[in-house]
Parts: sequence; structure tokens; C-alpha cells
Amino acid sequence: MKTLLSTVFCLIVLSASAQLALERDINQEPASSDPRDFAELEGKIYFTADDGQFGRELHRYDPAEGASVLIADISPLDGSSNISQLLAYDGRLYFGARSSGGDSYLYEYNPATDSLGRVFDTMNNLIRNPANLMAYEGWLYFSFEDPVAGFELGRFNLATKELIVQDLNPDGSSSPNFFNVVGDHIWFTANDEVSDSRLWRLDPVSGIVENIAYESPNGLYPSINLLTHMDGRLFFRGFVSGMGDEFYAYDIASNTLLDLPEIYTGPASSSPFGFTPFEGDLYFSARDLAWGTELRRFNTQTDQVELVTDLNPDGNASPAGFTAFNGQLYFIAGQDLSSRYLYAYDKSTDMVSEIAQLDGDGVPTYITIEYNTGNTLYLSGLHPEVGDELLTYTAGSTEIEVAADINTTTIGSNPYGFTAYNGKLYFGADEANSGREIWVYNPATGATELLSDTPGSLRPDNFAVQAGKLYFSGIHPDSGYGLLSYDDATGQIAATAFSTPSHTGHITDVVAYDGRLFFKAYNEELGDELHAYDPATNTFVVIADLYPGEEDANPEGLIVCAGALYFRAEDGVSGYELWRYQSDTDAVELVADIRPGAPDGSPEDIVEKDGVLYFRANHPDAGFELFRYDPATDEIELLTDISGNLYPEYITFYQDKIYFSGRLSSSQGTELLVFDPATGEVNLTQDITSGSSNPRDLVVFNDKLYCSAYTEEYGREFWEYDAADSTFAIIADIRPGVRDGDPTSLTLFNDKLYFAANDGLRGSEIWSLAACLNIVVDALPQVDDTLGGIDLIVTGGLPPYTFDWSTGATTEDLPDLPAGTYTVTVTDASGCLSEVTAEIDFLSSTTEMGHMPDFQLFPNPGEGTFELRFEEAGQVSLFNQNGQLLHDEHLPGSTGSHTLHLHHLPAGLYYLSVRTRYGIQMKKLVIAR
Repeated sequence: MKTLLSTVFCLIVLSASAQLALERDINQEPASSDPRDFAELEGKIYFTADDGQFGRELHRYDPAEGASVLIADISPLDGSSNISQLLAYDGRLYFGARSSGGDSYLYEYNPATDSLGRVFDTMNNLIRNPANLMAYEGWLYFSFEDPVAGFELGRFNLATKELIVQDLNPDGSSSPNFFNVVGDHIWFTANDEVSDSRLWRLDPVSGIVENIAYESPNGLYPSINLLTHMDGRLFFRGFVSGMGDEFYAYDIASNTLLDLPEIYTGPASSSPFGFTPFEGDLYFSARDLAWGTELRRFNTQTDQVELVTDLNPDGNASPAGFTAFNGQLYFIAGQDLSSRYLYAYDKSTDMVSEIAQLDGDGVPTYITIEYNTGNTLYLSGLHPEVGDELLTYTAGSTEIEVAADINTTTIGSNPYGFTAYNGKLYFGADEANSGREIWVYNPATGATELLSDTPGSLRPDNFAVQAGKLYFSGIHPDSGYGLLSYDDATGQIAATAFSTPSHTGHITDVVAYDGRLFFKAYNEELGDELHAYDPATNTFVVIADLYPGEEDANPEGLIVCAGALYFRAEDGVSGYELWRYQSDTDAVELVADIRPGAPDGSPEDIVEKDGVLYFRANHPDAGFELFRYDPATDEIELLTDISGNLYPEYITFYQDKIYFSGRLSSSQGTELLVFDPATGEVNLTQDITSGSSNPRDLVVFNDKLYCSAYTEEYGREFWEYDAADSTFAIIADIRPGVRDGDPTSLTLFNDKLYFAANDGLRGSEIWSLAACLNIVVDALPQVDDTLGGIDLIVTGGLPPYTFDWSTGATTEDLPDLPAGTYTVTVTDASGCLSEVTAEIDFLSSTTEMGHMPDFQLFPNPGEGTFELRFEEAGQVSLFNQNGQLLHDEHLPGSTGSHTLHLHHLPAGLYYLSVRTRYGIQMKKLVIAR
């Protein structure tokens, strides 16, 4: 009989308190970068686009390499830097952009040095809110915001950095636009609010600016838009009351506005746009009653507007994007948005030809010509495989091709209004093609299905369950907007008697109370008042005209408490105060005038706990504080009195205390606060950011408090407060970095916490947090011919558990196993799952067991970068003190070292687990800053 010399190896694999998961990615269609604002510089194409990670920023496409790169994330903390125009001039790129805050500034990009920065004048001042940029002979011309003059004409010398301000409107802003160089002058539009003419001329040499008082044969001085020069004339779209937007032309030599007939006679507009010179004539798009919106031409020989072609005899072809290319006039047109084609007009043959189509398979493509390099057309449009991305067309081709897929993420469904009904979760979300619809999630199958796909967008909102049906506001395809219902038994969506097609969106605060549905809605005679709908009779009534006449009472915040319906409303006498409706008496009464007289008490954020109401209201002496109303005693009590306006929001009960978002003083930001009813004190849980973390959507789950909160390091992300150790910590950076994952609509259902969030890859989709499993694995090694085994110990989550082993077994424990690696997935009744791996080693009684090699970690404590030295390590994992996995990565299999980068984690104590072929070892790791 062989003797076992040594028996160890008890292995703890995983201990975690909760599990975060992407529950369902509803919309998986490709997201769009929406490229626009094009310019060409040194053979490369610059444009703005949204890559799905950094917002709309500056990008560059290299035709030689066929690749697109992000130039800079100018606004790192916001979704977009709001670049609106790119101007290429003298080897540089100029544009206005916003890095933070609301103002935009002039930027310069130099591709030679790959440098980007704001432009300063000789006085070291920034050029604020520039627009309508044009360059001419070493000067930039633009509209900008001068701190004294307002939005006026700016002239900036690129060599000397001299900035000249031309204040054309001393009493306001002139907002110059549409600069055109004609001969040795610059023509543009501006409004000094004095002259009839909005046409101006600038002499760049003398700097003299003059308003042009031109002759108008019919005495009209229209507004001027889309000003375009061709052969000594200025063409534009102008508005005159009674005539609409029409086509005009001004002759520079005679200083006269040409007397042209209206294209669309009467007060309607022809709305001309896209003025493009081509082979001696001016082409553009405009509409009239006979032909619709089609391609037209101003014939310079006859001075008349002509219809070039009627591409859509049954409607509007809506030609756009005109550009002279390959000896012809190219443009986009079609019968509707889903059948847009690339066309070319040949003047020599007076023929229009279809060149290429972007096939949207029945879905609108919105194809647009963005830029013309002379040998390539750059376009944007909804490509069915990649979304709205950078497209190209080359002369002689019959295809529009994808040049670069810049945004590789998918679009989000933006779910909202999670509501439990008959064991399933219903909610509103965007369907990729039909708009906002109702969806249903079945926890038994894990499937999410589209419940409604009616013509148009259903736009469901304000969900409530009553009388075995799901009610909501929305747009029915037959009856229009109103109160609708869904019956799970029949699978049908039906309209109720309450239908108001002409007032879309006015139904809010739908609440079930005593067999009826109550809600705020608009009545044409009474204004916004409290309504009630009875499912039994399919009838509705206005409960009361609280604010007599057509004035709005605005009953909101409806909540049921102690057998009555409470809400806030305005009656025209007491201000906006707390009211009550009782169905047994059919009476509406003012509960309390919290701020006596006409001023508003504004009770808001009303919650119920044990038959008592808690809310925020405006006290005449204390500002917005926390109140309590007890219906049993009919008493209102001021619970807090904090100097500086506490303004409690998202009021939530957790372990016999009241938690909320608020401010302890004017010098502190809005943070997570707690009110202790036993002591009457308000305290700060933890100050997690230098400004305001603004906690939102507070929900208690698994004996912890969850919410979204903002910090400079993570943006708005998912946080957890544990009263047991008074820790407020981030539990998931769903969208890594400072971009917001923005968890919203936190809802308890099926022993999970559901919410919507954006991980930066899929858009806003459905996520869930489940109480997780604690799993301990005890692995017995194989010793010579004696087989080993695995003993699992599972706690936490929601029993019973199911087991799925890599061997195919479904039992909890596995006996009689040879040496090897085994994996099991453990799932609880709520769907929470954990995957663990156990190793059974082989030992021989004749072989002395060697020591388990150590690994080294330094510096420890460290600020975020740690050096790990090891022997034959395969995996490294990092856990917080609650057992949550925060970092996991594979290591090289040979002896060596590895650098851990943990700067994204807050300071604190962590546990580092390193797996080698000998087993798992753990060390404490401390991040100290």
C-alpha cells in the first residue's frame, strides 16, 4: 500500500457579494459617426465625426492609407466640442470649438507639427464664439463675440495676430455672415437694425466697411441668406412678408436688385437652396406648386429661372448636394428618403443620369454629398452594414463605397419606465426602425421581445397596472394619442375612451387607486387637471377644476397613502401645495398650505413609508427641507432645518434612516446625505468628489443602497453605499473613464436590480445587478492511482442552484476525478451565475512535494502602478474588500514580470490573487494617494 506523504490543497476560488451583467442588448444595429464639416489639407480629408467614445470631434482620413484617425478629443468631459465649420488655409486648419463650458473659441491645427491649440491675438485674448470663417490674403474674416461690441465682424491677421473689430451695430449685434470675395472687395451680410439693405462691402486694403443701399425696382428689401457670387452678381434666398422665401439676384455693376418673378407665387415659399455655378449658369433646388421641389437653373442669358428636370413627377425629388464633378453637375435626389440616388446632369446633352444608389433595403439612407476633391466625392449616409459613416464615390464607378467605419459601436435602445406585470418586465425603448415601442422581458427565458410595432411610433409612457391590464399613455395607430391598455391574455393593445389626438404628451403621473386610474391631463375648457378613468365602464371624468377656468392646476406627484390619493397642485389662492382625494367621499381637499398664502410650498419627491408621507417642500423660514405628513394625526412636521437650502431629492428609506441627495451647506456640493429620525440629525455619508456627486435614483437592494453618482475620475457611474461599514464606493465603471455610463431607471424585479446604462459600445441598454454567489472549492488531488474529487460549497444568491460542469455533470460535487482542470457554472433561481475553475493535481507518494513558489509585489503600498514578479503564473485577479472582482488579466506562462496599471481604482485595500500551476496565492495590495 502506498503512503500519502503530504495532503494539502484547499482552494478558495471566488467570493463576491453581487454580480453586474448586461441583461439584454436590444438594438444591435451599427451606430453612426455622422461625418460632416469637411475640409481638405495636403491631400488628406478633415471632418468632424462621433466615434461613439469621445463624442463629435476632429478626424482625419488619409485616402492613400484608407484609414481614419481621431486628431484630438478637444472636449474630454463633454460629449462634443461643437465644431461647426472647418477652414483650410495656408497649410493650417481653423475652426471654432468648445473644450468645456458653453463658449467656443478659435482653434488652429498644424498637421506639420501635429499641434492643436487656441488662437490668441496680440493682447493675449482668445477669439470667442467664432463663426462663418473665411480666409483672404493672410487674414481671417468671421463673426465673433466681442466683450463690448457683441457679435460683430472680426478681421484677424495670421502673421501679426492683430485683431480688428468692426462694430456695425453699436446698439446690438450685426452677426455678419456669407462672406464672398468679388474682385478686390469682400461682400457679406449683416444687420445694423437701421438700414433696409442687409448687404455690406469691405475694402481689405483700407478697412472701410459700407452698407450697400442698392436700387430695388419693386421697393422690396428682403432678408439675405445663402449669399453666393457668380459673374458679377450675388444670388441669395430672401424673405419678404406675404411672399415667403424666394430667389433673388443682385447686380454689382448697376447696384440693382433684379426684378425676378416668384417661383412659388403667393405667401408660400419656394425655399431655394444649394446655389452652385456650373458652366455659366446657376443651379439650385426650389419648389413650386406645379412641379414640387426639383432641379432649377438661373439662365444668365435670359435672366430667367428654368426647370431643368422633373425627376419625381408624382412628388418631390428634393435634389441637394450640388457639385461640379467629372465634367458634370452631380447631386443627390430621389422619390423619398429611402430611395435616394446619386445623379449627374450633362449640360451638353441636357440629360440627367442615375449614377449610383446606396441601397437601404427599404430604410431611409439620408445620403448626402459632403465634399468634392476633384477626383473623389465624399458622402455620408446610412449604410445598412455600418450605419452613417464616411462613404466615397470615384469617377466612372457605379458603387458608393465605405471609406471608413469610424463608429464601431451599436445604437442603444434607451429603455425606460420598467414596470412589472404578470411576472414579466415591461418598458418603453427605441426600436431601430419604428421608433419608441413597448418591450417585454421574460425572466424565465431571458428573452426580450418587441411587444408593439404599430405604424409610426407608439411612444409609450406612464405605465400602471390595473384590473389585470397594463395601462400607459401613447399613440394608437387608429385613434391617436390617449390612454391605452395592453391585455396579456389577448396580446392586444387597445385605446381607451380617453383619447386626445391633438394634445400629444400631456398625460402624466398615471396611478392606480381604488379600481380606477388617476392622472394629470389637459382639458380644453379647464386646463391641466386631475382625471380618473374607470376600466369597468370605459369612461373618464375630471375629478375637480382645482384652478377655476382654463388655468392649469398641474396635479403631479400622485401617490396612494392610507387609503387616499395625494398630489401637489395649484388652486390660484394657496400656491402649489399638498392635496388629497378620497374615493369614498369623492372629495378633493387641501391638506396643508406649507408656505402660507400665494407663494408655493411645492411639495415634491413624495414617498410613502408605513402609511406616512415624506417629501421635500419650501418652508417660509427654512427653504427646501424634509417634511413628514401623518394622515392619522393630520400633522405636518418639518424634519430638517439646514442653513443654505438642503433641497433633498430621491428620498429613500434604508435601515430605519432616510437617505437622499442634498446639500448640507452652500459651501458643499450635492452629496449622499442621511437623516436619522432618532436623533433628528442630518449627516454626510461621504464626500466622493471635489464638486457635487449629485446622487440619483436611490434604491435599496440586497441590504445595500445603490444609485448613480458623478465624480471627476469616472463620470456618472454605478455606486453602492453599505451602512454596515459606512462605505460609499463605486461598484462598476460601466463606461470606463470619465465618460458617463449614466445608470438610470433603477428598478427592483425578480430578485434583481434592473437599470439602463451605456457602456460606450452598445448605447444605453438593459443591465442588472443580482445578489451573487459565494463559492468555495475544495479540491482533493489524485495520488498515484487514487482518483481525486471536487467539493463545492455554495452560499448567497437565491437557491436552488443549478450546476453545469465542463464534464457534462450537473451535480454539485464530483468524485473520482483524474488530475486536470475542471470548470463549473453555478446559476441561482434569479439567474445570477458564477463560473469557477478547480484544478486537481497529481501527486506521487515517492515524490517529495516541493514548495509553492512565491510571487513578489512592489511597491506596496503604491499609487497605482505595481510590479509583479512570478514563476509560471497564468492569471491575476484583483478583488475589493467585499469580494467584488475589479481587475482580471492573463499573464505570460513563463517566469517573468508584469506591470499592473490600477490608476482607475480609488485608494484603499484590495486583495490580489495570482494563479500558478501550483495553485492560487493571495496578497494584500494597498493603493495610497
